[in-house]
Amino acid sequence: LGQGASQSVWAAGELGLVIRRTMTSWQLEAPSFPMGGKPNVYALYATSASGVDELFAVGAKGLIAHRVGTSWDFESSGTMAALLGLSGAGPRSLLAVGASGALYRRQ
Repeated sequence: LGQGASQSVWAAGELGLVIRRTMTSWQLEAPSFPMGGKPNVYALYATSASGVDELFAVGAKGLIAHRVGTSWDFESSGTMAALLGLSGAGPRSLLAVGASGALYRRQ
């Protein structure tokens, strides 16, 4: 999903799996999740601003993860509901939606 300045393509899945395809190979990302375990990742949003790749991931247990460069940060969604979809108009304007009517807006 998505391409950034580095021309990477991203994919995600069960048990916290996040992988990146560069020009030559797939690389495994290894975020350490603050809620413990490895929650499923259901949606990604990739963007590039000023030549810096940013990746957002949402998933089980209200997971919202943000990757800038090579480091991961986690944002509080205020819910333990699964976040299932993610869309936006750049890194400062994102919407995540999920189970039980969960809605998270990042500005």
